[in-house]
Amino acid sequence: MAIYYIETTIPSFYHEVRAEPDMVARRDWTRRWYDVAFTSDRIVSSAAVLDELRRGDFPGRDDCLEMLNTIEMLELNDPVFEIVEAYLANANKFGQIRRINGILGLFTPELVTPMELLGGT
Repeated sequence: MAIYYIETTIPSFYHEVRAEPDMVARRDWTRRWYDVAFTSDRIVSSAAVLDELRRGDFPGRDDCLEMLNTIEMLELNDPVFEIVEAYLANANKFGQIRRINGILGLFTPELVTPMELLGGT
């Protein structure tokens, strides 16, 4: 069983309503991956993701929040807040994140999209 930490893009893409082809594709990839992972893997998130979604104003926001009510919420503690201050988790800074985690002796998670998890590029 894999463990996946999801941040705001997963519920946002899952409940995407825009009709542009790239948005429809992201929604479809996300739904294909999430619907399988939800039943076979451990999906977790945190209050930080809930807070970010709550601050947003977009179609599907309430559906996104409801989606997070169905998964496990991780506890945020002082060490987590220190890590968050040290780096921003996005693919453009992943090399920096890996170096910082190496110095701190921390595990570095993989940052992937649903399409990558489905075997796409």
